[in-house]
Amino acid sequence: MQGFEYDPSKCTFRGWLFTAIQREIGKVAKKAARSPANANAVDPSQLLDQLLDAREVQDWDLDYQRRLVHWAMEKIRHEFGENGWESFVATRAYA
Repeated sequence: MQGFEYDPSKCTFRGWLFTAIQREIGKVAKKAARSPANANAVDPSQLLDQLLDAREVQDWDLDYQRRLVHWAMEKIRHEFGENGWESFVATRAYA
């Protein structure tokens, strides 16, 4: 993508991607509105209504982070004794 400069300190990649998609759909909607030839075509603004709202994007990111933590925990679990691991999990320090 031309001019792509992702900065993780500003937002998550998924959040950035979601915003980029919203903007592109908006551009298509504006272009279609100016062209009478597209009068019978699907209204791109309807696609915007189908996109997730900001809260759902946050939930998506949170779910992704949780899955990533649990995946990583399973990768290192074998490095710890069962008592130590159970104590760690009981603290829910990772959640």
